[in-house]
Amino acid sequence: MERDLEIIRVLEPIDYTEALRAQIARRIAIEESLLGNALFLLEHTPVITLGRNAHVEHILKDASELAEMGIALQKASRGGDVTYHGPGQLVAYPVLDLRQWRKSIRWYLRSLEDVVIGVLASYGIQGRRVEGLTGVWVEGAKVAAIGIGVHN
Repeated sequence: MERDLEIIRVLEPIDYTEALRAQIARRIAIEESLLGNALFLLEHTPVITLGRNAHVEHILKDASELAEMGIALQKASRGGDVTYHGPGQLVAYPVLDLRQWRKSIRWYLRSLEDVVIGVLASYGIQGRRVEGLTGVWVEGAKVAAIGIGVHN
């Protein structure tokens, strides 16, 4: 089974909804066997995303204050809570057919954490998991949030 991965690097900060449209288009193309797996690497214009498990009390400013600061609010169809994305922060969006690897969400999440831990190690930084939580931490601070969306 083919497991090629196209890297799509967006060089300028991109609006969240525009990046989401590109991911959805790629997912559909993968489902229709028109294109293969992809990894989008990008930075967003300032946005706070609200995952399926979002607690709005975790947003420290109201919508008008955020708008004054140039920060958009956007619901996201992935897991997770409230996450800020903005220029200078690399965001990676894998769009994959998991049947080519393993159909296991737990395996996939742990594999994503492994990738982050490996990249950090290549810079001499020790990343680690926290039992019962998803993501990667360095010296008690979360450095990688991971939220995924699954489509059948």
